[in-house]
Amino acid sequence: MSITWTNFRALMQNRMGGSRTMISSTTTTNGATSKLTAIDNSLANYPDGHFIDWTFYITGATEGRVVKDFNSPDGVFTFWKTATSQVNANTAYVLHNNNLDDMKAAANQALIDIYPKDFYKRLYDTTLYGQTNYKESPNEYDKLLYAVPSTFEEFPHAIWLLDSYTGTHTESDGESALTDSTKNWTTNELIGFTIYNKTDSSSGTVTANTSTTVTATLDGGTDDDWDEDDEYIVQKPNVKPVQLKYTTIDRSYIGGFSFYAYIPEKYIIALEGKQPLTQFTTDASTTELTDEQANTVAKKAIANLYRMKAVHVDSQDHSRFEELADRFELEYIRLAETTHMPRLWEPRIDWG
Repeated sequence: MSITWTNFRALMQNRMGGSRTMISSTTTTNGATSKLTAIDNSLANYPDGHFIDWTFYITGATEGRVVKDFNSPDGVFTFWKTATSQVNANTAYVLHNNNLDDMKAAANQALIDIYPKDFYKRLYDTTLYGQTNYKESPNEYDKLLYAVPSTFEEFPHAIWLLDSYTGTHTESDGESALTDSTKNWTTNELIGFTIYNKTDSSSGTVTANTSTTVTATLDGGTDDDWDEDDEYIVQKPNVKPVQLKYTTIDRSYIGGFSFYAYIPEKYIIALEGKQPLTQFTTDASTTELTDEQANTVAKKAIANLYRMKAVHVDSQDHSRFEELADRFELEYIRLAETTHMPRLWEPRIDWG
């Protein structure tokens, strides 16, 4: 479930007028060695200057250049800035009558505008675990207080408890694999789960396990290995999650949510929520939208782009662009009612 910036940009262009705002073609003759021109005489039917201020986007090089002048009937494009390489014949390109940087800014603003009501990125976190029996007081923080990770933009929609294996490393210091001689695991039953070294705050994805050992590359901790008596926790396979009832603290403080709960040490805590969609950067970068949802969000991005255009024109064009922005805004609102993200609790996490 994602769409690239290249494809999202094409959606915007198509909905703004298709062939009136975007032309795909191939150069017919080598441009100048100065790298300031490109030639396509198949566009000779367009008048002189027609493509001034359009963006000449060289597909293979993934770079765009703003057109300074267009000469007909030779089909010569002159750029304000040199291309990286000479634009030779048979070079595929796309002409956009919108500035590509402005389009990306409008799209990324749309991704911000639509959060959190209609569209968002699903977020799950399992980095917290029960601590009521962990070590001894008073040498640690209040065992009943949990801080929600800062990746959550708002308080989680639901909190779940996952029954887990706990214990200590029973071998010597500096081991790369965990050993717990008291266990009798089924071989490889833990593959794919995350094991947490609670003592040095590292964790890693399990790649193998025997009846008494667990193999995982640890990261993010003090020494990222297993020392004698290091405590661990790893989720049991095929467990049914239990929803937690909790009391929130400082709910209005974005990025600093916390809650009180009495959670035994044997549980990993799964938080379920949402965060803003990923911003576009490069052509290949993606955001978390289906094709249907992207069609809808493109309307909001177009509305943003027309409002940007309205700021830089005379009063007559200002009114025209504002009217277009209002039209696409209304189209977005109408479509968003039927294509919004599925609610996080319909369905729940696929714990299988």
